Amino acid sequence: MSRAGDGAIQDADIIQATRFVFEQAELLHLPAVVNLSLGSDFGTHDGSSALEQGLASFVGPEFPGRAIVVAAGNSGGLFAGIGTGEPEPFGIHTEVHIPLDSPPL
Repeated sequence: MSRAGDGAIQDADIIQATRFVFEQAELLHLPAVVNLSLGSDFGTHDGSSALEQGLASFVGPEFPGRAIVVAAGNSGGLFAGIGTGEPEPFGIHTEVHIPLDSPPL
């Protein structure tokens, strides 16, 4: 895999690694799950990007025993500092832990 100078993994690397996992599973006659936790605020995230279409080409009814799981919410800090008085960070998919001994709001 090639990496950018800042350590980022490129879309082509993700496709190549996913292909490798599924090819190895096929050789071993095993099912396989690729678990991706990627963070990017670039693009529409509606299935139309080259990365999304490339990943989608590896799964579906014609490929039983294959699955891709993608984490959501890696950009939870995107809306930090907006001053609502509620615990931060805020994001589209954000989990916030409030300790049991917290005072009521």
